Amino acid sequence: MNQLQQLYQKIKERSTKGSPFFYQSLSPLESQIIRQDYKNHLTISIEGNKLTKFYTNSGTHIAIGYERIVIGDYGAYIEFLPQQINHNVIKNKFEGVPNKPVKYIWKESIDSSKVKVYEQKGIVSYADYKIGMYYIHPSELITNDNEFLYT
Repeated sequence: MNQLQQLYQKIKERSTKGSPFFYQSLSPLESQIIRQDYKNHLTISIEGNKLTKFYTNSGTHIAIGYERIVIGDYGAYIEFLPQQINHNVIKNKFEGVPNKPVKYIWKESIDSSKVKVYEQKGIVSYADYKIGMYYIHPSELITNDNEFLYT
């Protein structure tokens, strides 16, 4: 198993609930290596724009425009302002209000794609997510040109 494969295995283990290292930051060198690999898989610009239309893989229009791509230890995510998201096509995954502080509210598209949408509520150590912004993994979306965003 090469170094990159080992890092992906480590990330998988750390993102499993109950892990003693649950979502802990990687070492600086590991972080640099994995973030470069995530960047290499992107087919969309790191810098945002106001024009790109995003759709779920089922064809539901979910957003227009984006601010940037955030690349952290656990993946690359498209960052959206609240007004860039089509709130009519997403809902909270779980009902009610969390009974403890959370880092994000898990939302999902109401279509068959069930795109995971993060509404950021807290700061994390492993990525530069901003409170109040929305995040979606690029592999879950296509653009108006049916372009895949993550290979």
